[in-house]
Amino acid sequence: MATKSPNWQKLREQLKSSWQKIISPKGKSILFVCLANICRSPLAEALLREKIKQAHFSQSIKVDSASIENWRNGDKADSRVIQLLKEHQIPYQGLKSRLLKPMDAKRFDLIICMDTTIYDATRERLGESYFSKIVPFSHFLEDQADVDDPMLTKDFQTTYQQIDRGTDKIIHYLQNNIMNQSANDSKMQ
Repeated sequence: MATKSPNWQKLREQLKSSWQKIISPKGKSILFVCLANICRSPLAEALLREKIKQAHFSQSIKVDSASIENWRNGDKADSRVIQLLKEHQIPYQGLKSRLLKPMDAKRFDLIICMDTTIYDATRERLGESYFSKIVPFSHFLEDQADVDDPMLTKDFQTTYQQIDRGTDKIIHYLQNNIMNQSANDSKMQ
């Protein structure tokens, strides 16, 4: 049974506080999900990993990606994605498609879906008890609901820019909350 697509503006408001609770400063895992896990989600995974590395977080934050379809399971990221990552000097080794698994709902603190269809399918597959962990990537983009699928648009650069902006917002949130948590921990000692 398909779930109804959300009203994105209303969802952003509802998730504003809930996603902040999900990625607590001690929360350590983020999963990106797209259709085949060869373009958008591995691009988001690689970008966020690099930004986490550059931010020098004291806590370890795990980042991974998965697909909702099994078409390309085990395949490397699309060659055009790898080329973009090379151009921006972002490590791309180890990006390999895998299918979203039920245990991912327990393993990850936050599951970020790249578009409406993926959001609906992920919620359906993982179940209602995990809805609070599943958010659309659009939550991190002010200007649109979905991250463009470059397999359809053939515009990998625009997709890169969208994901780059969204991962900047994720890093900004993590930096602010990890610093706040560190300050609170110091006061308690």
